[in-house]
Amino acid sequence: MAGSKAGSAELNEFKATLLSFDFYKDIIDDAKVPKEERKEMADVPLHFESEHHYVDTFMPLFWEEAKAQIHRSKGTEMSHSSETARHVAFKSEGEWLRLDLQRDKEEAGQTQYNFADLVILTQGKDPVKEDPVHFLAMVDSSTGVMISVSTRLPKAGVPRALEVAKVISAMGSWQLAKVMNCSTLIREFEGLKAFPKINLKDVIINRDDSGPRDTGTEMQAAPDLQPKAPGAKDGVGAAQPGGEALFHIPQRLEEWLKGKHNDPQQKAINDCRKVSGITLVQGPPGTGKTKTALGILAILMNAKAKEAKAVSYTRTGGAAKHVTGTDGESEDEEATDEAIAKRELERVQLVRSRVPWLRGGYTPWTDRLDQDVPVSGTVSWRLPFPKLKPSEVVPMSEVSEDVAPQKVLVSAPSNAAIDEVLRRVVQDGIVGPDGTPTKPSVVRLGPNVHPSLEEYSLERIVKRRLAALSDAPNLNQREEEKQRLLRDARLVCTTLSISGSRDVVGFEGGFDTVVVDEASQGVEVSMLVPLKLGCRRLILIGDPQQLPATCFSTQALEHAYERSLFQRLQLSQHKVNLLHVQYRMHPAISAFPSEHFYEGILTNALPREEFEAQYPAPWSNLPCFGPVGFFDVRGEQQDANMSYVNDAEADFVIQFFATLSALWPDEPWHSKIAVISPYAEQVKLIRRKFRTLFGLPDKSICPVDVNTVDGFQGREKDCVIVSVVRADTSKSIGFVRDRRRMNVAFTRPRTNLWIVGYVRVLERNEDWREFIVRQREATRLLRVSRPFNTFLSRYVRNYYERHPDLQQPPGKLSSLDDTGAPLEERVDLELSKEQLEEIERREEENAFYQRDIEEVSEDGSESDSEDIADDPGPGEATGDGAPGEDAQDAVAEPAAKRQKVDGDAEGGEEADAGGDE
Repeated sequence: MAGSKAGSAELNEFKATLLSFDFYKDIIDDAKVPKEERKEMADVPLHFESEHHYVDTFMPLFWEEAKAQIHRSKGTEMSHSSETARHVAFKSEGEWLRLDLQRDKEEAGQTQYNFADLVILTQGKDPVKEDPVHFLAMVDSSTGVMISVSTRLPKAGVPRALEVAKVISAMGSWQLAKVMNCSTLIREFEGLKAFPKINLKDVIINRDDSGPRDTGTEMQAAPDLQPKAPGAKDGVGAAQPGGEALFHIPQRLEEWLKGKHNDPQQKAINDCRKVSGITLVQGPPGTGKTKTALGILAILMNAKAKEAKAVSYTRTGGAAKHVTGTDGESEDEEATDEAIAKRELERVQLVRSRVPWLRGGYTPWTDRLDQDVPVSGTVSWRLPFPKLKPSEVVPMSEVSEDVAPQKVLVSAPSNAAIDEVLRRVVQDGIVGPDGTPTKPSVVRLGPNVHPSLEEYSLERIVKRRLAALSDAPNLNQREEEKQRLLRDARLVCTTLSISGSRDVVGFEGGFDTVVVDEASQGVEVSMLVPLKLGCRRLILIGDPQQLPATCFSTQALEHAYERSLFQRLQLSQHKVNLLHVQYRMHPAISAFPSEHFYEGILTNALPREEFEAQYPAPWSNLPCFGPVGFFDVRGEQQDANMSYVNDAEADFVIQFFATLSALWPDEPWHSKIAVISPYAEQVKLIRRKFRTLFGLPDKSICPVDVNTVDGFQGREKDCVIVSVVRADTSKSIGFVRDRRRMNVAFTRPRTNLWIVGYVRVLERNEDWREFIVRQREATRLLRVSRPFNTFLSRYVRNYYERHPDLQQPPGKLSSLDDTGAPLEERVDLELSKEQLEEIERREEENAFYQRDIEEVSEDGSESDSEDIADDPGPGEATGDGAPGEDAQDAVAEPAAKRQKVDGDAEGGEEADAGGDE
């Protein structure tokens, strides 16, 4: 399929722009483009004037980011080699050219080509090296050694156009190389193009025409952002003045929710009862975000529309009060519903007409791989999900906006994030109308499903069903089974990108309710993908104070393209439900993040005494191993593969671990401690040193969990050691100064946070200086004297010599004596078979999510400046998050690995509302 005769107008427009780029002149590092040569682009504002203003603002930034992603592929996904592809045939279809190429049999197995792969064809063998005779193309299909691609010849006047045409006309051979897959970019582009037709466009545009809004941490009432009530004359989903319609939920479910959730969680859940509109739920670390999400799903799946009431907000002293009343439904409800249904049907049909390549007549070659299923005999089978009654299957195009959602699309930017939600859904269940948890009918769409969740994968279920048929299945049967599964499922889980795939867009029922977890980790354009499906209720759950969405383009970043829809609405005073009771961290750990990142609003579920009783940490009685500690190590940073290492800090981390292991030998320190660093090379260095400490071979699994800060977002450990690395007094501290990355690092531990860094360098930054001052005032800052590798053993011995009456640790202090033998020989760190199996399972879990590179929220960074003044002056931008020399570290550990694998913190009755992030 190629050309104007096949494919959507949006797809062809995308391809036309993408394939017009000169791979060597247009696809470059935009950070190196002089400012006077850069294109003029508008900043993304908090408020837009119209849907056209919205699209016109985002589109040029989208293309800058697309080019930056392609440029990044030059150094990551692409190799410096290509394969020979012989020109077999070509066909001209209007302005498009389709080429059929035959690959060499010996080389064909090395690279797999998929639909929407961007490829480059050159005459030279190194595709990264500039070649004057080249062109970009997109893969239409690939079977065996045959591959079909579509392209447009360079415009007349372009020097390479004539040479390319000559080679094609002569049926010459090409050197073929894969650049990257463009499926996600295509879906985002289509989302932008469809924006004027989506239901929630008025809320997203967020016009600045209403004056000041109420603000607050619970529910910031913003009348102009509220959806309109059913029957309103000036648009679907608009709110009546002073109120908004809410769904009714069963009394027993409401009682259960009140008994299992704290006050801010209850308010967030209740705010998601709105008939239409956007709800923001901010979940700082350890505040029970995932638990709240399950509560939200419970009310969405059990909501009733007939008893819906309105809630109005009357302002008294700046606070919002709830006043219940009638529905506010129109007397001519049938006529209104009919008009709404008609408009909705037209919108859905319009969106789907723009993407026919996702439906019916077109099938990518990958969809034909599963046809050859061996079948023998007749096998009977039944559906894994309870069949819905016909009356319960309510297509979106047949309902009015006040009909309760029958099906919910749950999405997230990454596979790891959506798998975490799915895992909790199937483990904990969704509470029904009687207050009893049940496992709902749920399917997971897309690739890279976690092995433990494969039974919920749409593709796997379809394969299993078709294999049970007596006759060989055909493509129609495959599509029918997918549609049947989607109709039966009450919950559909998928990544943001996959929500724009053929299976979802082609589903006749539509999705009027969308819940997005980790919403602050996706750029705003990515949020438009599921909104094309007729969504009128959007719930965004996330935390803008943690690591943001990815933006590889420096120029796009400068214009706020990185900012998520969640953050933009929050900054424009859209009401936010803040979960502010944290259950994870020791109060001494949570104090700084609460005051510095959350304006002092974050509170502790347990006071210090109760927390320490519930989570005992006897080593914390020793000052150097207290709940929070800063170790001032004056090491030296070295450059390493576009990253940095600090050998002194790495040695100190190893000493720290060995000292704890010697003094408390019965503790499972290998699973209790995590070591994190902003820099990937430092992570590799520390892993090597841990292997040496445990006497393991170089290529074996590291026995201790060592990761980047970005890779550890969403996870937790009892104790966390942070190696900051930066120690060059002549340079800035790079992306270490990103306060969101700082927040993530400081909020991973439960009982102990230990920072290893160089005070003189870090205190030049305002955020780090504030933290260091507080540790100094609390006498939690220790200056580590040389030799660094014996500091702790000297400290511990001197401490107990000064306090002989104190109870000593169960381990022998003599094991810390410097006898001249290596530390690994003085400390018994032998691992049992069970411990090794546990470590292998942990590493398999981490390795699996390293493959999740589709829509990952990898974080970039700013480059170093020779100016060592980290704090910007008046009117200067901070530059946090811009791509540069630190970007290699941020993307080395995919952010899709940001999942929690160490369990929840729900200890005791009081902690029931928290324990997840």
